[in-house]
Amino acid sequence: FLLISMAVISQLLRSGMQYGSTVASVHLQTRVQGDMYSRVFRQIMRLSYGQISRYKIGDLTTYLNQVASVFAVIGQTNLILENFLVSAVYICALFWLSWPTTLLALGTLIIFSSFLKGIIERVRGIAKKYIKSTILLNERMIDYLQGQRIVRTFAREDYAVEKVGSALAGSMGGIRRANIWRAVVSPIMQSLTIIGVALLVIAGYVILGTEGRSAVPRLLIFIFVLYRLMPLINTINTCRVNLISSMPEVNRVSSFMRTDDKEYMVDGGQPFTGLRQGIEFQHVSLQYARGGKSEAVKDLSFTILKGSMTALVGESGSGKTTVADLLMRLYDPTQGKILVDGADLRNLNQGQWRDHIGVVSQDTFLFSTSIRENIAFGKLDTTEEEIIAAARTAHAHEFIINLDEGYDTVVGNRGYRLSGGECQRIAIARAILRNPELLILDEATSNLDSHSERIIQQAIDNLRSERTVLIIAHRLSTVAMADQIVVLEKGKVVEQGSHTELLSRGGTYFRLWQLQSRGDPENTNDSVQCTPS
Repeated sequence: FLLISMAVISQLLRSGMQYGSTVASVHLQTRVQGDMYSRVFRQIMRLSYGQISRYKIGDLTTYLNQVASVFAVIGQTNLILENFLVSAVYICALFWLSWPTTLLALGTLIIFSSFLKGIIERVRGIAKKYIKSTILLNERMIDYLQGQRIVRTFAREDYAVEKVGSALAGSMGGIRRANIWRAVVSPIMQSLTIIGVALLVIAGYVILGTEGRSAVPRLLIFIFVLYRLMPLINTINTCRVNLISSMPEVNRVSSFMRTDDKEYMVDGGQPFTGLRQGIEFQHVSLQYARGGKSEAVKDLSFTILKGSMTALVGESGSGKTTVADLLMRLYDPTQGKILVDGADLRNLNQGQWRDHIGVVSQDTFLFSTSIRENIAFGKLDTTEEEIIAAARTAHAHEFIINLDEGYDTVVGNRGYRLSGGECQRIAIARAILRNPELLILDEATSNLDSHSERIIQQAIDNLRSERTVLIIAHRLSTVAMADQIVVLEKGKVVEQGSHTELLSRGGTYFRLWQLQSRGDPENTNDSVQCTPS
């Protein structure tokens, strides 16, 4: 009875220590896992736009989800080591009791192990407790991943990391609680098993009395040790399978975190406080793919004077949007220079430069939050009065206050609850809120009906005073009042001048004007979504 009591007590102590160890491990693991998530997301935010645009959104999301596999490997390796050491002790005890029987038992265990596919899930329902926090985390991550252009245009990389970190803290708390509750199952089952086996041995000893006293205890101990060994063998086999299945994901995450084979945006150290004279493109060329044969733009040379409106026109694929991307430093020229008041744009502080730029593009992106938050993304330290003033200037206040929840209206994924014109007006309000010196309008009205275009054109006219404007447009009627029109064709500048001057030359601009003057059909559907198909 003394030996049996000692066995029960030792198992209870072991179970308690195992549970305490598991709780400590869970706290450490979730902390490290959260840090790894942040590192992967920060890696995405720090890569150059050209580098990150080569990845699909699904791939980037998978990288983040696969972080869990790294810690699954750590956990599985620890389990294998722990169970292997305990199993070695049990096997030595079995050989000491009866080596022929041990060989037979091990042979049977090996045969049984070959059919094992994993340990039955006993706490599957626990995962539901942290679904909400995980969904919130994924929504924010996908939002900022899909909105890379907007995040970088407004220099909000650090803000995005902070917002994701906040949601991540809630998700990690849910995972921590789930794992702690899951850890209760193993020590309880082990304790109940040893108590049950002990009772059976005691009952057998009382019933058998003195008959076969020399053989029965040895047999019972052998069965008991073997019974304790079997779950350990099963666990080792299951962990081995999980470890092998997790390694490809671990290798993939490890490859993504490498820095020697990726491009990072180099931030210049020269402060930028404001535009004084203008921007000059000096023989600028850009080739998206290294070693590629084609160039998006080639040998561009023109000047954008401070306070002027410059328009870029040309057929699709002529390089108009590429010019805007170069100005925002989403890409750096492969040849030539962009000079800002005589200084190379690459040498300027990137965040300070982008803080002076406001952008409204054809592909308007709205985050799946309220209208207020979408407008405030342009300036984080803003007030309610400034948000409303920006909305009024963009002719958005009128339709916003008519919504059921006003500025608190959640626009849905990519703003699907709003029409194209409404999305564009919110985007303009977001740009206005920054009070930008340089305003870039990239096909801001190309997918809108005539009514919405007129409203947005009025909003744009309100922004022209005391600002430098670069407007990219397919409809030439929207750029006729520009101080300078730059005509692009196959990535090259073919004409420059005012509307009147270019018409008088009878060149490419004149030909485009004549084509549009014949009366292209206009889009009359104001239900177009924020992201055109």
